[in-house]
Amino acid sequence: MGRSKLPQQFGIIDRRVWDKIENFDKQFLPKYNYHRKKLDDIDDEIDDMMVIIENLKLDKQKHIKRCEEIWKENKHLHSDYGLKYNISKNDKYSSIVDRDGFNKEGKSKTQLLKERKFMGRYWLINIKHKGSSKTIHCGKDEKVKDIIIDKLEIDKSELEDNTLMITPKGREETIGENNIKNYLNFLVRENLEDKLIESNHKGINFFGMKINFNNLIE
Repeated sequence: MGRSKLPQQFGIIDRRVWDKIENFDKQFLPKYNYHRKKLDDIDDEIDDMMVIIENLKLDKQKHIKRCEEIWKENKHLHSDYGLKYNISKNDKYSSIVDRDGFNKEGKSKTQLLKERKFMGRYWLINIKHKGSSKTIHCGKDEKVKDIIIDKLEIDKSELEDNTLMITPKGREETIGENNIKNYLNFLVRENLEDKLIESNHKGINFFGMKINFNNLIE
């Protein structure tokens, strides 16, 4: 939007004519001139701000260029120190082919899977780093619960709450299972991060280090 093209003043009226005009008709003239002057003042401010904006744009480009240079020089740090991991459960069941008289009844595979015997639950830490992955076995459910209770001094009921919930990622699990994941994460996170930093400082393969559940919870 450019400068206003409205007249600077509301016409030029001869002084003798002006003196003869009724006061009612004169009222709008100084009001117009006042507001027209304000428009000029605002336009002057806009011009000043446009100069400031152009200078800021130049400054912005300078910082963008420097950020790109720093990123290019150090982007290896993103992968060197980029550690992703999650904690999951692994429920084990008996094999459907191990049943006595395997499927003499002619049941569907879905039905056979439902009839499997539950053998136990195990907890895992799944780690990803630089395109490689490793799974650390924490142990059976009861053992893991005992470790959490012993180290964090919490009530076992927190780990066995079977109330269903929806995780932030949209998965359904019990509150107890969610608590176990959170407590395990609390127990291993710092040591995992320390081992990652150590591997980079020593220039050794992260997955070549001795990493197991016991030394992560020390």
